[in-house]
Amino acid sequence: MKVLINKKSITSLELLEQINMFREQEKKSKMRHFDLLKIIEKEFQEEINERKISFIEYTDSRQRKQKAYNLTFSQAKQVLLKESSTVRKAVIKYIEKLENTIIKLQEQRRNEARLLGKITRKLETDSIKGLMIYGKVEPRNQWKYYKHYTNLIYSVMGYNPKNKPRREEMTQSELIILDKLESVVNMEINNNIALRIPFIMIYQNVKDKVDEVYRGMRKLFILEQKNNNNLMLQ
Repeated sequence: MKVLINKKSITSLELLEQINMFREQEKKSKMRHFDLLKIIEKEFQEEINERKISFIEYTDSRQRKQKAYNLTFSQAKQVLLKESSTVRKAVIKYIEKLENTIIKLQEQRRNEARLLGKITRKLETDSIKGLMIYGKVEPRNQWKYYKHYTNLIYSVMGYNPKNKPRREEMTQSELIILDKLESVVNMEINNNIALRIPFIMIYQNVKDKVDEVYRGMRKLFILEQKNNNNLMLQ
């Protein structure tokens, strides 16, 4: 399901599989991947030259390095124009079903992330309240610290805190990272208080921890995306 949720394109290999499935039903000869690549290259020569369409390498059954194109769903439909009406309609129906499934899964995951985010933000707010008591910060000055801690995560993620995006504008990956970093802030504040770390040092400790976790998560998402690409070619 992870691969499907993050899927925004279809490879030429996946498209070929669907084309040949319905060609077979029509008692027609199967298309070779080589021939499909030629159609794609002719149809999207400009986009390929401008690197608006990317390609990926895979190893075929004879252990040779081969290439496959990544197409948007719209581009995949365009490639089908030379197929018979039956094949074209069947494959387009498959692509649209795939698009709708992905949209539903993404919305489901976003709703789950929003709910989890509300819980995490409540815990983070409670931790900052406890920190204000620990540091004996006067009520009239507490807003400054709330602002620093709540903007910390967005700064680490590369956003301008004065113009940070709303949660509904963020991608699924960004929401997951945001929720994780809010949990880190919550735990790190409580750990520092438990260790009786001087109040003035806690912000830097929290920032260092958030930086560390963020770098690790970025590497994880990059690796996961590479693995997803490889899975789509298997």
